[in-house]
Amino acid sequence: MEVRSEKPVAADRRLRPREHGAYAMLAFPILSGLAIGGLSWPGVAFAVLAVCGFLAHESVLVVLGARGERIRSKQTAQARGRLLRLAAIAIVAGATCAWTAPAAVWGVGVLPASLGVLVGVLLLVRKTKSLPGELLVATAFSSVHAVLAAAGGAGAAATYWPVISWVACFSLATLSVHALKYRFK
Repeated sequence: MEVRSEKPVAADRRLRPREHGAYAMLAFPILSGLAIGGLSWPGVAFAVLAVCGFLAHESVLVVLGARGERIRSKQTAQARGRLLRLAAIAIVAGATCAWTAPAAVWGVGVLPASLGVLVGVLLLVRKTKSLPGELLVATAFSSVHAVLAAAGGAGAAATYWPVISWVACFSLATLSVHALKYRFK
């Protein structure tokens, strides 16, 4: 009789965020911010910080038990380990961004930082799947563009107008998905 064990890679794969649209909602503002602002140490560091926050989502849900008790009992150790690794990378990236960023970037960074804290609170109370929660996440992801563009020295128009465009696009997409879900329930 063969005993099957789960591979660590498979467990790690299950700890990736399941919201596939969210990958694009974060990737597009990162790519546009880097395209407009160019590669810079604070910009790349902030992008890494944002990606770490996004990748931590599923592990937090597992630790909180939001994915069910069976998954929590089986994957809490892997989820905590993943959270520790992501937190370490995020701390280094955040410190790099803070240390290398021009003063103008600090002011721009207040918006995504504040939105990130609010998303974290919604995650802890399990409200990120609500319409207001998803709109807040879309706005937080969109705001990443501003920091990346500003870190590269982009002007105010190139820093903020794309954020407004991303918020509008992602909000409309989110509202459309919720309307479809409501219609077919």
